[in-house]
Amino acid sequence: MLKYFLIGYIGVFLTAIAQVTLKYGAIKKASSGFLTFFLNTYTLLGYGLMFGITLINLYIYKYLDIKYALIFLPSSYILVFLFSSVILKEKIDRSKIIQYSIILLGVIIFNL
Repeated sequence: MLKYFLIGYIGVFLTAIAQVTLKYGAIKKASSGFLTFFLNTYTLLGYGLMFGITLINLYIYKYLDIKYALIFLPSSYILVFLFSSVILKEKIDRSKIIQYSIILLGVIIFNL
């Protein structure tokens, strides 16, 4: 079962990378034309990663109980928050810290 948790957290990590990549592509090509906005390298890479992550999730959900698998989704929110602040230089304000603290608290309470 540890193997599937490890695969799941690899999926969480890749989810955060994919979401930041998609956002970066949207920021870089926001002033471009319609097709360039959706068909740039970053956006296509992000969509490709999301497709791969979907396959990873289907694989691990086959072997893990759903109560364990529900840990992965909130974890991706936290990683996206961290990656966005580090990679995209987004500002961390008080409301974001409160929001992500509530998510983390919910994960902890759910797993007690």
